Amino acid sequence: MSGVERHVVDAERASLRLDKLLAGLPSVGSREKARQALRTGKVSVDGGAVGEHDAGKVLGLGAVVEIAWNRPGTGARRVEGQRRLEQAGVQVVSIDEHVLVADKPPGLLTDAADTEQRKRRDTLRKRVRQYLQVPEVWPAHRIDRDTSGLVLFARTEAVKEHLLTQWHARSPHREYRVVVEGRWDRRDGRQADWMRWDSGQRLQRPCGENDAGAWLAEADVEVLERFGDRATLLGVKLVTGRRNQIRLQAMLAGHALVGEPLYRRRPATVPFPRQALHAFRLGFVHPGTQEPVMHEAPLPADLRRLLESLRT
Repeated sequence: MSGVERHVVDAERASLRLDKLLAGLPSVGSREKARQALRTGKVSVDGGAVGEHDAGKVLGLGAVVEIAWNRPGTGARRVEGQRRLEQAGVQVVSIDEHVLVADKPPGLLTDAADTEQRKRRDTLRKRVRQYLQVPEVWPAHRIDRDTSGLVLFARTEAVKEHLLTQWHARSPHREYRVVVEGRWDRRDGRQADWMRWDSGQRLQRPCGENDAGAWLAEADVEVLERFGDRATLLGVKLVTGRRNQIRLQAMLAGHALVGEPLYRRRPATVPFPRQALHAFRLGFVHPGTQEPVMHEAPLPADLRRLLESLRT
């Protein structure tokens, strides 16, 4: 198979799932081969790269589907690299020539602090580079070592600058799932707190508006499920994105995160080996298509087990 195929969705194929449309093409011929083409990054829709997670995407009339059979970096080597990455506990949620979205497991740094540490320490950035065999990737943001969930990487320096512009404008959608101790009785809505970073102790501290280094941290908080008086599952959408922000704001609201080792005012009431914090949903403007995209990462096994135990 060679070259680039271009197919415009007609009335007969409108409303089909992407994988079903691909499987019906003579050059593809099966649902498995369709998913393989998606998995290896050979398919685009209306100029934007799509992956296996888009297999169920419903196509509209006039949509343009392209299959680039010989696109560089989409062959068996990439599939094998992705498989090795996933064996190391990292799930690739989406990848194309511009960005990579990974689902980070707890216990792994997003990136090291400096060049020397990058040589010695195991990080998500290092694993992505090694396992996908790419020269470099740049994290657009970071999440804590013991926080699980979505992290976005730029694959070129131009894309890095594009994403940094979005982060500086606070336009990305960053939503977390959080389990806090006790019964959260606050009304759903915005929580705002002043804080400053203590570089010596490497933690956030509450402060006054006029204190040196003060930043206003804001987040929209929604109660998703209460477990009596033991704990509460929250959905938290960041407005700002300060380091350890959710963890400190929870404490300031009177509810430490379940498993929280630092930001708490009383002993833990629910045992858990890490802070119960998961980067659940991430949305941004794709630097290639200039269209908004949204990704989700399901709760990891340890958090699912925690919720099951709280429900019993």
